[in-house]
Amino acid sequence: MKVLVLPAATLALWAGAPAMAASYDDLQHCIHDDDPDRIIAACTQFISAADASSSDKLAAYYSRGLAWRAKGDEAHAGKDFAVWRKLFDDSPLNRDPNLRPDLDHPGRPPKSPLY
Repeated sequence: MKVLVLPAATLALWAGAPAMAASYDDLQHCIHDDDPDRIIAACTQFISAADASSSDKLAAYYSRGLAWRAKGDEAHAGKDFAVWRKLFDDSPLNRDPNLRPDLDHPGRPPKSPLY
């Protein structure tokens, strides 16, 4: 009986691995794709993943908000930017003034000495 438990536990761990990889792939498409519909789909999939970190979700909400805006859907964009702003306010990134984006105008680049 113990022989069957170990392979079953190993299989359960292995079965969970693709979900983590899919989340990473979704985040990459969410941030780097150029099609708004694919961005929205990938970001939505990534945001719904329970294991996503808050900093990664921060990027996903921002990217999805920009995609909604590119499609002309300001209502959905506004909702995503509102969640993004809440996550940003709670984020360590908020402590660095050079990384702070223009929170009143989402979509503008951060105020940074690099610009």
